[in-house]
Amino acid sequence: MDDSVVEVTLLGMLDGERVEDLLDVCTGTGRMLELFGPSITHGEGIDLSTEMLSVARANLQRSGLNNCIVRKADIYQIPFPTASFDALTIHQVLYFPDRPGRAIGEAARLLRPGGFFLLVDFGPPFTRETASRARAQTSGFRRW
Repeated sequence: MDDSVVEVTLLGMLDGERVEDLLDVCTGTGRMLELFGPSITHGEGIDLSTEMLSVARANLQRSGLNNCIVRKADIYQIPFPTASFDALTIHQVLYFPDRPGRAIGEAARLLRPGGFFLLVDFGPPFTRETASRARAQTSGFRRW
């Protein structure tokens, strides 16, 4: 599926909704923050990769999104209090964590009542073996 179709669909899901605080889990390049940044008050992205955080920071700076920041954090122990965000995104990364259900649960903990959890993942279910191979073969941005 074309990324632009996915992005238009995601934007439509929050169209008309007031989102003050958005968290992008495993932000990678920061694309979800770039997408939603103009329509939110504050955006945070977390990632474990220092290299990807550098890319995300550069992308956010280039886009002029001073309302969005990124920081290093573990998907299993996200350093925010419970109910900190109106919206959460997890976009195309669930084949990386060894325990994706635990990662989703940790992210859900941060969602305010009535908030939005946007989870996008198009890949087939992965076994531990194929997930390990995927981590070894790709930076996480190639679509299969």
